[in-house]
Amino acid sequence: MRTGTAAGLWDVVNCEEKAAFICKRWAEGLTTTPAPKPTPLPACPNEWHPSSTRHVCFKVYYKETKNRKSWFEAQDFCRAIGGDLASIHSENERNVITELIKKNYGYYWTGFSELAPNKGYTWSDGSPVKNEFTRIENGWILYNESEYYFSNASSSAERAWEFCKKQHADLVVIESESERQFLWKYLYRSDYDHYIGLTVDFEKSYRWLNGTPVTYEAWAPNEPNFSNEDENCVVMYYSTGLWNDINCGAENRFICERDKSSVRSAAAPTTPAPVGGCADGWLFFDKKCFKLLGLNEEERKNWHEARLDCKESGGNLASIPNKETQAFLMVQLHSAATDPWIGLNDCSSSFRFVWTSGSGVYFTNWDCPLHNPLMMAGRWRNGPCSDKKSYICQRNTDPALSQPKTMAPAFRHIPFGNSSFSFIAPKMTWEEARGKCNSEHSELASIWNPYSQSFLWLWVLKYGEPVWIGLNSNMTGGHYTWINNRRLAYTNWAPEEPMQKTACVFMDLEGHWKTGACNETYFSASLQARGTIPTEEPQLPGRCPASKEDGKAWVPFRAHCYQFYTGRYEWPAAFFQCAQLGATLTSIVDLAELHFLMDHTQQLFRDEYWIGMFRNNDGEWIWQDNTALDFVNWDNEKPITDPDSYHFKYEKCVFMNSQNGKWFRKACHYEKGYICKINKSKS
Repeated sequence: MRTGTAAGLWDVVNCEEKAAFICKRWAEGLTTTPAPKPTPLPACPNEWHPSSTRHVCFKVYYKETKNRKSWFEAQDFCRAIGGDLASIHSENERNVITELIKKNYGYYWTGFSELAPNKGYTWSDGSPVKNEFTRIENGWILYNESEYYFSNASSSAERAWEFCKKQHADLVVIESESERQFLWKYLYRSDYDHYIGLTVDFEKSYRWLNGTPVTYEAWAPNEPNFSNEDENCVVMYYSTGLWNDINCGAENRFICERDKSSVRSAAAPTTPAPVGGCADGWLFFDKKCFKLLGLNEEERKNWHEARLDCKESGGNLASIPNKETQAFLMVQLHSAATDPWIGLNDCSSSFRFVWTSGSGVYFTNWDCPLHNPLMMAGRWRNGPCSDKKSYICQRNTDPALSQPKTMAPAFRHIPFGNSSFSFIAPKMTWEEARGKCNSEHSELASIWNPYSQSFLWLWVLKYGEPVWIGLNSNMTGGHYTWINNRRLAYTNWAPEEPMQKTACVFMDLEGHWKTGACNETYFSASLQARGTIPTEEPQLPGRCPASKEDGKAWVPFRAHCYQFYTGRYEWPAAFFQCAQLGATLTSIVDLAELHFLMDHTQQLFRDEYWIGMFRNNDGEWIWQDNTALDFVNWDNEKPITDPDSYHFKYEKCVFMNSQNGKWFRKACHYEKGYICKINKSKS
């Protein structure tokens, strides 16, 4: 303490400095009054546990499922014994309760509730709620110098970042333990992991998406592990607040962050369109470059080798985000005769398929092994990653290369295989369009497989208008055929189509086939086919019966006519239904007839149809219409020869699977669709 002009003021000096000093002691003869001893606090009752920060006690009541209480019942119980549902006001209290409930894992009521929405959350015992943050507009929360948004819906990291950008924000950047603790306290109530803005690159180094230096980390034990070498994004665990690397395509909730002083305009910020082109040998589509590799047997690779090769060329195995990209790749495969690897995988055995590039899974195209292989071309099928296959690589465009030319496409004589398509204007009726095609030595377009479908649809998208195609039923009394007599082996009907009995068909902008009145007007697609096309079997003379009151048309094939029913009947009832029409359940005499039946039943929604074969009392398989049995197409079931077996005694009827044409024996009381067959009349 200074003297002189600074008398009475305190100063800090070196402890070794010499100075006068002042002592203090009690005056002689003075009697001192001892300080009162603090009144001891009452102890918690038996089985109750104290808080170190408040004069309260906690007790956990664990009940079997049948004895558990609603929130209101639990509150009444606690109040009846002189307490209330627990309120929690410190980390210590939360730890006390956490230790208590470890003995009986489950969910427990606390006193936190939002019974009056206009008041927000409150504690039932009336104690104050201490918020570390302030809610502002549109669900954002203000904390220190930042605003945070906790999503209520899940998405891929890519779409989460897009959402934040539209809000003039970024995925959250966590720069301190206090900020992590604040976020964790909010996440802990949600029961959902959330994306943050940290990414892991292929060299396993970290960076924040907005470029902020990484100065703080809070990884969960044994993380990041970069599993399958495709975990490039990071989530915060709601249970611990620690971080885990994850595939960016996995759907999770997310946290956006923006500076509270940032200026937010009404318009969302725009991202400039990427520029650049593709190197030689790579194909440009939708701002990406693609390349099909491993066409030769010796160049094929397993999935991991294929991915490594794609990465070494600056990309990854292809991801397919939509129908358009699927169609583009289909066109590239139409003459390749190969099943290439793509980037979709479940290498982590998590029962969830993700793209190895980290893109979200927004589109899938799985196959069905029971279906006709032609219909399944281009569909996806999982298999052992060790198999050797061709593969499709994908990478970003190169800014150093020129962009693909964007001149208006020429819609005439577009080559596809040995044929070419053209688009014809102006809008015309179906008959007018057919006449215009014929005048140009072509025909309204037919479509014979998923490859030609994909090719034509991509050009329809460029054209921007629905187009007539060559399928119709107005010239055949309700039976849809191609105008050039191409065999109808493939269809791509829109849902609920074909809706009209007598109509013409157009392709819409979704690539689906739809029926319309033939006097409606559309643009048209024509086809100039070179070489021989597979045609329908020649029709023998005769006429099919007129349609009955149900309006269902008979379909001609060679010397017979057929009707296809999807209603479910037992075999004897189906037999009777056909008999009422003067017909029988169909016999099948050769592959041509089998393919005809498959082509027509595959367009319907049912897969199994009774046919006219049955086992007679002598144990012989015969056709109901007495056709000689000289052709069969059984499934790979073992023949049943034991007359005392269940299968021999009761499986006496046969159905056909429409997707693969195989025949199966079955007990006759099962209900299935059925096919009727009748001879053509001579008149």
